[in-house]
Amino acid sequence: CSKSMWPALWTEGEVQKASMKAARENLTLVEEQLQNKRFFGGDSIGLADIAGAGFLGHWLGVLEELAGVRVLNDDDEYPALRRWTKDYLDNEAVEGVPAGQGPASVPLHGGQGEVHLGSKVHGAQLTINVLTINTVEQCLKPVWLSHWTEGEVQKGLAKEAEENLLLLEEQLKGKRFFGGDSMGYLDIAASVFAPWLSVLEEVTGVSVVSEDKLPALCRWIEEYTSNEAVRQCLPDRDQLVAYYTAKKDMYKAFANAKLQQ
Repeated sequence: CSKSMWPALWTEGEVQKASMKAARENLTLVEEQLQNKRFFGGDSIGLADIAGAGFLGHWLGVLEELAGVRVLNDDDEYPALRRWTKDYLDNEAVEGVPAGQGPASVPLHGGQGEVHLGSKVHGAQLTINVLTINTVEQCLKPVWLSHWTEGEVQKGLAKEAEENLLLLEEQLKGKRFFGGDSMGYLDIAASVFAPWLSVLEEVTGVSVVSEDKLPALCRWIEEYTSNEAVRQCLPDRDQLVAYYTAKKDMYKAFANAKLQQ
């Protein structure tokens, strides 16, 4: 979904219409996967739910609010997806772990135990950590708003974002990806930063993620976005740069209005 979702949110005109159509077609496929099931794997949260939560569960609503664009227009659309989002976010293990308060494990379906930092499932080393997903969610707004504000407000937002990003930095120390040497579910969940962080820095001249303070995170972003399979799913960078450049004043006004709420 993410390849079509990004331009659906951040472009306009015919490009946006085509991207929106593709995004909604992909969401229909997701909807079909959830028919007659509480979660993707059945009655309990599994790996696919954790990966899917990275974009659909946690951030789609936030990004819709930031972009001023609705992908899910009608409350009657995608009932299984809406039910899954609520069930996932209301899950005690997910809901009860705010960023910065320690790791959490999520029970897996099928009696396969729990997924947590360093657990082994089917012989593979996994790093599926609800703390990290929640940390990314908590980072999203201050990172975004810090690019569109100025002065002391911008400094405060940048500091807040950096403090949360340091938690991600700790998870990546000594590892190529969050799970180790190979890309895993948590890398996909955290990839919300990858497509547009450098775009915002180029357009606004504001840098929140610096290599001297967050070297592991910067290296991970480079590794992730350089992966050939990932590159095929990322939105067009030039398209995003052109869009944000044309809409700079609008997003500055939006950010300032958001902070007044």
